Amino acid sequence: MDRLISILWHMHQPCYKDASGEYIMPWVFTHAIKDYFDMPYTAVNNNVKATFNLVPSLIVQLKDYSDFDVNDRFLKYIKKKERSEYEKEYIFDIIKSTSFSLINKFPRFKELLNQPYLNMDSMNDLEVFFLLSHCGDYLQHHSDTVKNLMRKTTFLWEEKIALIGELHEFISKILPFYKDAFINGSIELSTTPFYHPILPLLLNVNAAEQLEKPRIFADFKADAKKQIEMAMELFENEFGKKPFGLWPSEGSVSAETLDLIDEFGLSWVATDEDILHKTNPSYTLNKRYFYKNLTVIFRNKTISDRIGFMYRYLKTDDAIVDLKKNLSDTNMIIMDGENAWEYYSNPAEFLNAFYKEVGQYEVLTMNEFARNTKLEAFELDDIASGSWIGADFAIWMGDSEKNRAWEILSRAKSSLGDFPNEEAYKLLLIDEGSDWFWWYGQTNYTKHKKLYDYLFKSRIAEVYKLLNKPLDEIYSFIIEQNEYNRAPVSYIKADIDGRETFFEYANAGYAEIKSSAIHTQTLIKGVKYGYDERSNLYLAIFSTKLSGIYLRINSKVYDIKRGVFEDYAVDKIIEIKMPFCDNIKLEVLKDGVVVQEIAFEIKKINFTWIA
Repeated sequence: MDRLISILWHMHQPCYKDASGEYIMPWVFTHAIKDYFDMPYTAVNNNVKATFNLVPSLIVQLKDYSDFDVNDRFLKYIKKKERSEYEKEYIFDIIKSTSFSLINKFPRFKELLNQPYLNMDSMNDLEVFFLLSHCGDYLQHHSDTVKNLMRKTTFLWEEKIALIGELHEFISKILPFYKDAFINGSIELSTTPFYHPILPLLLNVNAAEQLEKPRIFADFKADAKKQIEMAMELFENEFGKKPFGLWPSEGSVSAETLDLIDEFGLSWVATDEDILHKTNPSYTLNKRYFYKNLTVIFRNKTISDRIGFMYRYLKTDDAIVDLKKNLSDTNMIIMDGENAWEYYSNPAEFLNAFYKEVGQYEVLTMNEFARNTKLEAFELDDIASGSWIGADFAIWMGDSEKNRAWEILSRAKSSLGDFPNEEAYKLLLIDEGSDWFWWYGQTNYTKHKKLYDYLFKSRIAEVYKLLNKPLDEIYSFIIEQNEYNRAPVSYIKADIDGRETFFEYANAGYAEIKSSAIHTQTLIKGVKYGYDERSNLYLAIFSTKLSGIYLRINSKVYDIKRGVFEDYAVDKIIEIKMPFCDNIKLEVLKDGVVVQEIAFEIKKINFTWIA
């Protein structure tokens, strides 16, 4: 059988607009100038027919960002010559989120970020470098404005304003490019429920299986259908025809979810390989699976995760060699189409080499794969519940913060009544999106957690205002104070290679690093930990020094130097595999002297079932 390859790039950002209509974070803008045009352009330029999944909430925001006067807080502030202290602090916090690979493009950018004080001119330079660092390969090679500014180290305010204007104009060309490429058959476009909700949870809270459930959970079943209806309508209005398939948010499925999706006459739906194995461990990827009228496409986890999380650490040639080794007969590559590239030193180089390699084989769009008759067809009479992360929903439910957010959303939903206020209903549909629950709790970290919290709660507050009802008493708090000392969410398993991938430690615990009298130096900044079913304990240790020190962990000593050893590895981080224990005492030794001591409890996973 010939080798088959199909590629889906998922493009998604949640609605960053608060109840007043202001965009609070600029991530749609930054990804638009870096990824949303470059990705389809590179595929088309390499004659590879990829599928691009455009989340409807992203499409709406891209249209807003085509306008120079978009109501975006960050862009408004950097357009001003005079700023308040709050405005300067806000700008700086956003800019500090830039990944090192983007910062390192410009030595002056890095220098400015490390300065303790910036005057007005230096702040202007910092803002321009932030914008330039996010300009993708296309703008770097086709925009005279961008090319000219990239040669400079200082900038005029007028140059910054001119650059912003050109970037807005560039964004206005993104959706037309997708549409033209879709209509002429160069790519396929697909959709996702409008505001990116976790459909299985909206349909039935018991899809969360063993996870602890919220104490209050409203009836969201009608909303699940509404989210798909709205997505289908927007897609057809924007691109002139209906989509062939749908990527459910986070690859989240259940039998009830597929029953609902099947009502919309789509050809295919996709999820993760782990869902296939959870459904039946004997099932393999080299078949074409059906559920009722839907072809169910299962993501090849090995290839997709290597591109998403591992190849950033490799030179392009080495990454392609590894890719060749791991390609099988059937390769369904499905992954985030934007976030991974922030961590590649040269994403354009990798993508061109990737397309050159896969272009030697038969590359099908998702819909072409769904209609392909070369593979043996197999009908599924059931499917396991879960997502692409761990084949469960622990990222979105089960943690106390996540559950409190669900309870607040449920109370607001119940307040709507049988004849909801349309504006209030829309705000609740936005808050059903997965991203708010992603950042709540102790499963994922962002320095902007309070902004995500504000966005979620601002819409809840507006709902009560529109309904002329008093604000719910539990509205005022969701975030817990001790958010950095968390227990693992589920089992983990890590490759001990000295590198952290998101997927390995997504469900890990995090040990709080506290100062003590023995600290003469603070080299260890953080420790993630987790364990597997076989009682192997994994430690991911984040240190400012990766050589010339020793670690003593519960009496065993590790010589810290770069390399992969029997039970530990050092590269970007220090990774250690050891037998499970209840407590960790970690000492950092330098020149035979203990310079830092850390002690923490290995917290247990909570597997309590609450129906």
